[in-house]
Amino acid sequence: MPPSLPHSWLTHALTATPLSPLLAAYPTLLTLLPELTTAYKAALTTALPSVTANTEGADPLDPLSAPAASSDESESGWGKYYAASSLMSEIKIDLPRLYINGLPPDTFVESPTRLDALCNILFLYCDGISADVSYRQGMHEVAGVVYHVMESCGEGMSVEHVEAATYYVFKFVMGHLISVYDPRSVVIVANEVRKMGVPPPVTRPVESCMRIVERLRSVDEALQ
Repeated sequence: MPPSLPHSWLTHALTATPLSPLLAAYPTLLTLLPELTTAYKAALTTALPSVTANTEGADPLDPLSAPAASSDESESGWGKYYAASSLMSEIKIDLPRLYINGLPPDTFVESPTRLDALCNILFLYCDGISADVSYRQGMHEVAGVVYHVMESCGEGMSVEHVEAATYYVFKFVMGHLISVYDPRSVVIVANEVRKMGVPPPVTRPVESCMRIVERLRSVDEALQ
């Protein structure tokens, strides 16, 4: 059984997902891990931004060597390359700030191996989902918890196996959490509430902000 998860809001998010099928399949996951690792590495190699693969050898530092723009730039080699590079850069902004309650502060930030693995996992997952969602802040925290669990309970696992196992478990967990990160779900809820003619629900972050504003108003007349 995986060790206890670090105590944080992520614990509630992860334990709220139907993990029973995943835990039941854990022995099978270990058995298939070599095959899954091979498949993961192949998918990652295909998805990662590669100038030689996506631009047929053109030099990214020499604009004159780039192929002629296609009618749909997003489908061209360069379009895919820059989109993938942008996604990778966005993920790398968050990773150095990854701190998970219950773990030593330097668990991830001082481990290039773990950060590289999480970067690969997040990139491959986000590259395969809807562009309307893509990468969102907070996904790296979910991936970090899953990585810690797989690393802790996977005795004898190689670094490559831990990374691949984390990807497949993270993908399963996100299948039940993705609506939290999908901005379209907020719009859908707002539209349904509007149709019912009732005040929109106040979320905890909004409620906290409202309290802060009220307290500031009580001490600063300019905010009245």
